[in-house]
Amino acid sequence: MKEYFPLILYILICIGNVVAIVVVSKIMGPKRKSKNKFTVYECGLNPSVDARHKVNIKFYLTAVIFLLFDIELIFLLPWAGTYNWHAANFPDLSLFRLGEVGLFMGLLVLGLIFVYRRKALEWD
Repeated sequence: MKEYFPLILYILICIGNVVAIVVVSKIMGPKRKSKNKFTVYECGLNPSVDARHKVNIKFYLTAVIFLLFDIELIFLLPWAGTYNWHAANFPDLSLFRLGEVGLFMGLLVLGLIFVYRRKALEWD
């Protein structure tokens, strides 16, 4: 149980922080309700179109491409953080691990070339 104390303390601090923010915003927040307060606010302008209008597919493609490359980067960061330890403890496998990440990065570059050739990054 002693090794879990920092984790439990961190969770309690996070929960306490959330509760404190909600309580302070309730106490200090404005209490007057008006018609303007409940209207839709978008960049200081009244909304000109319905929220259910069609959006160009390029926006979705860009978002999906961003998510794919972002998630692949998340897989790369732990590898980079542990590479020195693995290279020191398993020197015969360090070149293999470097080759694996080289293959991974090569696939990322191929994916980026594919996206670029399909013109998924152009807005016109």
